Amino acid sequence: MRTNQRVKKLSRQELDSKLEKAQHVIQKIIYRNSHDLRGPVSTLMSIVYILNKSEIGQKEKQLVKYLNVTIRRLDKIIRDINSELTEEH
Repeated sequence: MRTNQRVKKLSRQELDSKLEKAQHVIQKIIYRNSHDLRGPVSTLMSIVYILNKSEIGQKEKQLVKYLNVTIRRLDKIIRDINSELTEEH
């Protein structure tokens, strides 16, 4: 095998190794996004639902409404990131 071919083969192996590592990192990000981030957001959504059903004052209801909107925006962002990562991967 000539030197140029060995260098190309080595480079190919290094590229394959880097690609494999990058794919592993992406898988970890997808998992963390799906579970570590989305889990607490889902819990917050449940708490807001319970608060909406509770007897609370108008001021508190308005705060819960704002909280609900913000949590839903965050949930959408998390879902969008996960969708983009799984499409690219």
